[in-house]
Amino acid sequence: MATDIHDQVTARIPTEPFMGMVAINLIEESLTNPRKTFNQEKLGELADSIRASGVHQPILLRPLPGSRIPDTWGFRRKDAPLPVYELVAGARRYRASLQAKVAEIPAMVRDLTDDQALEIQLIENLQREDMTELEEAEGYRALMKHSNLTAEQVAEKIGKKDQKNKGLSYVYARLKLLDLHADARKALGDGVIDSSRALRIARIPDAKLQAKALAEASRKNYRGDPAIGVREFEGWLQQNVMLRLDTARFNIVAVDLVPDAGSCKDCPNRTGADPDLFADVNSPDLCTLPKCFHAKEAAHSTALREQAAAKGMRVIEGKEAKGVVNLQSWDGHGNMLKGYTRLDSIRCDVAEGLTAAPLRELLGEGGPQPVLIEHPQSKELIEAVPTDEAEALLVQRGVLKATRTKIDIDQRINILKQQSANRQERAAMKAIYTAFLNGAHTSASPAKVMVDAELLREWLKLEVLDLDSEDILVSTGLDPVEDEDYRDTEARAAARINRAKDGELRNMMLACLVQKHAYRFGSDTGQPLVQAIARALGVNAEAIKAEAVAAEKHELKEAIAHLRAAAKVQEQTAAAKAAAPKGASTPPPAAQASASRAKSKAQKTPAARAGDSGAKTSKEHAAALIAAELSALEEKNVAPAAQGNGEQPPATAGQQGAALGVDVQVRVLPTATGKKQAPHIGKVGKILRKVGSNAWDVAIPREKRNVPMFIVFDATELQAVA
Repeated sequence: MATDIHDQVTARIPTEPFMGMVAINLIEESLTNPRKTFNQEKLGELADSIRASGVHQPILLRPLPGSRIPDTWGFRRKDAPLPVYELVAGARRYRASLQAKVAEIPAMVRDLTDDQALEIQLIENLQREDMTELEEAEGYRALMKHSNLTAEQVAEKIGKKDQKNKGLSYVYARLKLLDLHADARKALGDGVIDSSRALRIARIPDAKLQAKALAEASRKNYRGDPAIGVREFEGWLQQNVMLRLDTARFNIVAVDLVPDAGSCKDCPNRTGADPDLFADVNSPDLCTLPKCFHAKEAAHSTALREQAAAKGMRVIEGKEAKGVVNLQSWDGHGNMLKGYTRLDSIRCDVAEGLTAAPLRELLGEGGPQPVLIEHPQSKELIEAVPTDEAEALLVQRGVLKATRTKIDIDQRINILKQQSANRQERAAMKAIYTAFLNGAHTSASPAKVMVDAELLREWLKLEVLDLDSEDILVSTGLDPVEDEDYRDTEARAAARINRAKDGELRNMMLACLVQKHAYRFGSDTGQPLVQAIARALGVNAEAIKAEAVAAEKHELKEAIAHLRAAAKVQEQTAAAKAAAPKGASTPPPAAQASASRAKSKAQKTPAARAGDSGAKTSKEHAAALIAAELSALEEKNVAPAAQGNGEQPPATAGQQGAALGVDVQVRVLPTATGKKQAPHIGKVGKILRKVGSNAWDVAIPREKRNVPMFIVFDATELQAVA
């Protein structure tokens, strides 16, 4: 189709690279741009910036390909010019410019093929700052597939080869995230796990094991934070998923142990097979496929049993094996054996001129008849020989060092005495403990024992050692002391318990019982305890609960009424300002404040009070006065910021409540002077919920236990922390 002689726009399309201002209505977006989602809020901010100062960085265009003419012809507005350029890079700047309604945009126009344009788009997309880990991985894969590139070439193209932690290992790690199963991908996208934990999960080739690892990685503590760190999670993986090949019971280079499995040294599931992906793993010999590992262990055990049967070797298993394998000991090679020695244990006590070697090698062919011992837990088949026979043979051959020395009788006796004294002490404590338990279960008057004053006194003195300062004060009825060390609080509590009368001791015990599980009172598991305590103490818990709830509801109702009254007054004030004569001017805030103060003083004089008709100030009128003062403060504080560079004045102590909210980390300020609040000055906690109109329920970690304490603070007593 020939170009119309009047189509001056198309005629001006450059054939050489060109930079200049291009009419925005001549540009069509690319269909191959990998970026499909845009943050509308940030796009609006960019549009505002473009309205103010224009586009600072040119976009990249190419002449519209002929293949795009059909899809751009039928959707243009009437009398609108045909698009002549296709957007290659800069979609965000282009869309923001459309929002800003600018006529032209700076652009670089280059003649690019479809392949060149797509490669530029992929690389530009990968260099975005706000890209998610999975988007980045998809981009790498698309770039490698489209341009037939290796991972190293991708690292060079995106400029990450020479950056710290951004080399080839970085690209491999991002690509590995594509091996995550659906649940793990969703967890990464939702922020439940971070990319470090996701990478370690993606390395696991088995989907079921990935799900197990995801459950461990996403486990939270009571504060909502990850229960374990990345290093702890890596240790968990190496214990539960990755298995050490250097300690494997089977021959790791055997190719026929399990059909189609091959040698472990050549296996792609070994960490050493992909050092760039497993750069953070210390050992090169870790298996990431436990299913195969355990299959080889089973095959090895089967082969050993067959060999043992052929040689007439005895197999020790079951109950007999439990008596041989000492599960509470370890000799460096495995659990110690009673009466037997492992053939793979290394003997270092050899005679001069010999080197340390495995017992199997030192015994040679003429050694004692070995046996197979099945480990009671791991089911490992251990080759071992009777210790006495092996030692006698080694001594007879002169393999071991001469170890006979003169016995020091006195030293041996002292050792035996010390060992006996330790055993005597343990035996005495165990006997006393057993007698106490029997007495507690069989006592004819347990109620009398439970109220024994001296028993309660000594029990309470030990109990406070396990409590936090707040619980100690609650249990013993002590007043808080500002900045008191918890050890001093424990000492005060012990002194208070020592001088307490019998009745006070029983009251303290009851207080300890109440506070012990107070944090459960709001949960379903704690309700039976609440009912039991209420019944035992004669307290109407339901009535108290209803009264507290009613008070909160009344406070909420008053707060809403005040807000509505203030809003109504603001509307009336705004209407009055709009109806005022145009020539009238509003005095400056300082003058308004002075006039307000003068008026206030005048009203306080006796004459003013006598001249008053006796009208009483209502809640609505008080709210109106508050709203008027707030309006004046807003005009005074906001106007300078609007005229300046837009920076907000520093927040005062009273304004800190603006940053508070549920799940926000806060620090307790020195303004907390209440009896329950003062001991926590300087501590950091987490807001659980809002209480009333201006108070917050904060969970503060205890010093000795993981269970938090819950304290209510006023907003002025808290400061949000990063």
